Amino acid sequence: MGKFWKKGVSALVVILVLTELLLFSYHIQETEEESQPENEGKEAAQLTLWYSDENMGYYFTEAAKAYEQDTGIKVTARQVSGVDYIEQINKASISETGGPDLYMSGSDILEKAHLAGLASENQFAAQLYNSEHYPQIALDAVTYKGVQVAYPLSFETSCLLYNKAYAAEAPATIDDILTFSDTFEGGEGIENIFVWNVSDIFSDYFFAGNYINLGGPCGDDKAQIDINNEQVQQAMAYYQSLKEFFALDPETISDEDVIQDFMDGKTIYAIVRADDLNKMEAAASVGLTTVDYGVARVPDLTESLQTKPLAVTSVVVVNGYTPYPKEAADFAKYLTYDYAVNLYSMVNRMSARSDLNLDKPHVDTLKEIYQTAAGVPKIMELSNYWIQMEVTFANIWQGADVPGELQKVSDLITKQLK
Repeated sequence: MGKFWKKGVSALVVILVLTELLLFSYHIQETEEESQPENEGKEAAQLTLWYSDENMGYYFTEAAKAYEQDTGIKVTARQVSGVDYIEQINKASISETGGPDLYMSGSDILEKAHLAGLASENQFAAQLYNSEHYPQIALDAVTYKGVQVAYPLSFETSCLLYNKAYAAEAPATIDDILTFSDTFEGGEGIENIFVWNVSDIFSDYFFAGNYINLGGPCGDDKAQIDINNEQVQQAMAYYQSLKEFFALDPETISDEDVIQDFMDGKTIYAIVRADDLNKMEAAASVGLTTVDYGVARVPDLTESLQTKPLAVTSVVVVNGYTPYPKEAADFAKYLTYDYAVNLYSMVNRMSARSDLNLDKPHVDTLKEIYQTAAGVPKIMELSNYWIQMEVTFANIWQGADVPGELQKVSDLITKQLK
């Protein structure tokens, strides 16, 4: 019996040892599984960014390099045609090859993009994309139906340039410019008192922008459309009256002419795009212009008729079809928040971030203008609105009946929205 007892004890010891080894092995395996990254076994993320603005190529390429160094994630920035841009993205996204993981666009396409599943919710909205870092117009630009569906990148708007040799400070109103014109006795080389590109709706829009409502603050509410009201009519009548003071020809004028004449010292006051200030800075740095100039918001029309320039916000959108939503969202944040301080120095674009100190001439003025500018609508039915308004402004400039022209475009928009 002693032998059997010893054998039983030996067997029991072996079983206990084996059990402990199995439990230890299982514990190690379980620990290793818990420590593995969520994407273990998946193909490493490689992102593709699409854009159509050729001037943004350098910024995106350099940002991609820096991001890869920081994270190990490779990003390929690809310029594509701007023709049928969102349709191209949609077609590629549902194909076997797949579309971009994220893309740059204007905020005006966000309704179409969201409804097509091509715009994902901003994953950092609560932490970063708030009034502490961005003006309300930028936040509204990326908001659709109460949700941020993109990341604000940069903006373009209009401003006033004035020649300090003849005007010590910016005028408060265009009425003030008219008064100045009446008393101006001429100056060497001066050919224009006041100039803007009367053929471009972007430059023209400030005349009526304060009184036009295109879908509410976020431009996505079809119930809030008001193009023809008493104040718009008064503003456009004032616009029409300026033709007798400033003989601007829509057939021959251009943005290039406006900024070049100002740099050549031929103009006292000019409405220009914010991006045109880059040309002034570049020309001044190499002695191609010696004009001492100031930058200000566009003047009001009169003491009772206020102006509001147009502002276009460029955004970065994370494609809803991307297989790497987390990584794409992180790179969208990188482009629009972390790396955004480089936008102006690299490609002369104003970042939508309001808390960046760029230490550049007139940047603060442009940021202030942007904060009070008029945004663009996202409503798909208004996609041809700017063409229609450009025709309306052109007809009114040439002397057409103001209420009649505004009613025509209002009726057309109303019909499109039904």
